[in-house]
Amino acid sequence: MYGERREAILRLLAGSGYMTVEELAARLYVSAPTIRRDLVALAQEGAVRRSHGGSTCSYLAETLDPSLRLTLLNNCFPTIQKLSENRHFTVECPCGQYVPSHVGIFGEEAETFIRRHADYYFASAAGLDAQAGVTVRALVEMSVKRAMRENADCTVLLLDRSKMGVRNYYQVFALAEIDILITDGPFLRRSGRSVRRRVWT
Repeated sequence: MYGERREAILRLLAGSGYMTVEELAARLYVSAPTIRRDLVALAQEGAVRRSHGGSTCSYLAETLDPSLRLTLLNNCFPTIQKLSENRHFTVECPCGQYVPSHVGIFGEEAETFIRRHADYYFASAAGLDAQAGVTVRALVEMSVKRAMRENADCTVLLLDRSKMGVRNYYQVFALAEIDILITDGPFLRRSGRSVRRRVWT
């Protein structure tokens, strides 16, 4: 039984490139813990790569110059933990509602806390589309990301190639609101003039 379910997981992932635990559970009519156990097994076999909320930003956290003295605000626990390993960094996290599926803090309290000035906002997203702009799958993500962007001088979008050309239900912001795009994949031609600066990795 679990062999058939894991094959179904691989088929779904092959079609979309990325799905959350909750999305897989809903599609396969099983519980989230069951899906998590399947993903752990598949990851051990090298068939899938698991990621947590804000994983793209976690990669950025690993590359920051450790000698810099920075004040950093983040609502994603894996990224907060990684940043906190550096004693030169002052790491702040908002209060609010903990959302297990996103491994982070969200809600109105978090949005209020976030409304403070930042020089840069490094954002991740579930998709970037020429018409829809930057999109995410969950409403809780949309509101927090908008609050971060509204209070930053410069918005930097970190996006891997699997998210390019993908449109999700919730729009975070338009292409014109992105100052810098950092990606490992080809950019969307039709929207190339909307982003001020593009960096390929």
